[in-house]
Amino acid sequence: MIVRYGVYTQVHTGERRHQCGVCDKRFSEPSSVKRHMYVHSRHEAPHACPTCGRRYAAPCYLREHLLSHSGARPCKCPVCDKQYSRAGHLTRHLRQHKRQTAAAPLPPPAAGDDDGGQISPGSEATVA
Repeated sequence: MIVRYGVYTQVHTGERRHQCGVCDKRFSEPSSVKRHMYVHSRHEAPHACPTCGRRYAAPCYLREHLLSHSGARPCKCPVCDKQYSRAGHLTRHLRQHKRQTAAAPLPPPAAGDDDGGQISPGSEATVA
């Protein structure tokens, strides 16, 4: 796998060198600026939603939009089974699980454990 270190550090440090020439919004990667430009050219976009007429420059954006009308939620959380229409929403949700796991206190030692569940050297552990 080839990693472009400059882009990698920009993404993880929050540095945003690339700016939209229309609205001055900033991005960490040039490809993100290019994708963002569709926002400014929506009236020229050839792909129209048959339900509401909203227009998109790329068919992939139209497909994503169509999920809002169908109610489909193809992205399912593997932890709690919540479902989302967009992968980005699921990713944001999964961060909550990660934070909850990191903040969860350790369980108390089992009754009768005076050493906190640690195996001392020279003793044998058995699995029931």
